[in-house]
Amino acid sequence: MKKYKIEFHPDVISKDFPKLAEDVKKRLKSQLRKLSQNPYCGESLRHKLKGYRKLYFDKKRYRIIYRIIEEKIIIFVIAVGKRDKLEVYKISDKRVELLKISKNHSK
Repeated sequence: MKKYKIEFHPDVISKDFPKLAEDVKKRLKSQLRKLSQNPYCGESLRHKLKGYRKLYFDKKRYRIIYRIIEEKIIIFVIAVGKRDKLEVYKISDKRVELLKISKNHSK
């Protein structure tokens, strides 16, 4: 079984991680290890986040939102955060839109 490399959107490092308590970060690391072994363990998302997946952790209070890039054997994490008030999904939507805009401008 191949092991996937995990890469992060820059805002995951600068904005999402600092908001997490230390015990939550430990559980996140555990889930990321699991994800690198089996990226399809998360559920597929729909609508604006079609092509992305979610993985629960910390008693389903938090989500990891990610995309699998098979040709590069990479898991690209777009957001990590609480599900409360759909916060993590709103953040993910914005980041995905910004990625699309920057990709279109770089052509």
